[in-house]
Amino acid sequence: MYSAGTNVSVPLVFLSLCLLLAPVAHPYGPLRVCALPGPQVGRVDMLEGPMDSVPIVLDGDEGLRASGLPGSGTASDPFVIAGLRVESPTYCLRVSDTTEHVVVRRCLFRSYGMNGSVAVLLLNVTNVVVEECTVIGGMSGLVLAGASGCTVRGCRMVDAQSGIWATGSSDCVFSGNAVYHNDVGVLVNTSSLCRLTHNRVYGNRVSGVALGPGTTAISVYDNMIGWNGRGRGPTPTSWDATDDGVSNVWDDGVSRGNNWTVAAGAVVPIRGSAGSADRFPSLLRDRDAPRLSSAPDLLFVEGSGYHSIAWAVDDPFVLTYRLGRDGAAVESGTLVSPSVNVTVSDLPRGRHYFSLTVVDAAGNAATGHITVTVLEDIFARIVSPYVLLASLLSVVCVVCVLVVVHRFRPGPT
Repeated sequence: MYSAGTNVSVPLVFLSLCLLLAPVAHPYGPLRVCALPGPQVGRVDMLEGPMDSVPIVLDGDEGLRASGLPGSGTASDPFVIAGLRVESPTYCLRVSDTTEHVVVRRCLFRSYGMNGSVAVLLLNVTNVVVEECTVIGGMSGLVLAGASGCTVRGCRMVDAQSGIWATGSSDCVFSGNAVYHNDVGVLVNTSSLCRLTHNRVYGNRVSGVALGPGTTAISVYDNMIGWNGRGRGPTPTSWDATDDGVSNVWDDGVSRGNNWTVAAGAVVPIRGSAGSADRFPSLLRDRDAPRLSSAPDLLFVEGSGYHSIAWAVDDPFVLTYRLGRDGAAVESGTLVSPSVNVTVSDLPRGRHYFSLTVVDAAGNAATGHITVTVLEDIFARIVSPYVLLASLLSVVCVVCVLVVVHRFRPGPT
């Protein structure tokens, strides 16, 4: 005999099972999950990915041809080394005794050793271009020794004893590079006919641009050179540049010199035995604080995997950063990238306040804030074995009650 109770019991059973098995939707909304791995809370990652620890060595033109690199070594089709990410205690890339055309493009090299370590070594080479690379650390970041006809452009050189060192080289061009937070920014000795233009050389501890003995006809103009030599003491302004060579020039001979933070007069004398000067200097000033763009605040459930927060930094003379968490300092160092990622996995439950302070070479500072909220894993607690068993028993009881009600309920007369 048909009973209306049948229509009620099936939906109730289905609803009970749904309440038992469905995950809990938290009222704070959807989670934003970032995919940057890293087990340490507050670890700053500006290198954005894994690094290879095997140095790249290319000796001779035959070695280039046998390397399998794309290209044929001509000016129109050079061998291309691109996208490498190498860190090593000695050198990361060494190219020696080559005449073929080679382009090293958009690579990241980090040397964490001293005692003669060199991140990138170009030894007795011609026709090598290094562009848009980041070179970190080492006794020297990038070394050109016995090089000719080479170009270094659009690169970032930081945290070395000398960011760029050219020795015994000729006809090389250094253009559009950012060289900062080294002992010496650009060091050139026993070299000739090289050109430094449109570089930013700033915040180096001992000296900015140093032309040593044996340099001849080196041209230095259209650069921004400032805030160097602060490691020497309270009045380091004369150490932005030094010249101990012969016939080196610090302007284009017509109207363009360099931008200096100490350009107070019509001529900027260059410290050193050469007696040279920049006859067309411009004043370099930076009164603008760095611009920080913070990622949205982050919310996630504890134990849900790896998460990160990020800032984007825009400043032509960026120098250092300081990361804080809940009012305490976590980490500080040289800012080597316009993007800063911080892993925030394994945080305890609750609300955490992260801050990133960025300081440029002129002393201007800016701080960005991100709030990270870690929620309790309610679903994990719900599905614990004892609670799960109790929930199943509850469902069984509900089903039994519905069956009894259905069985003894009088039918329609």
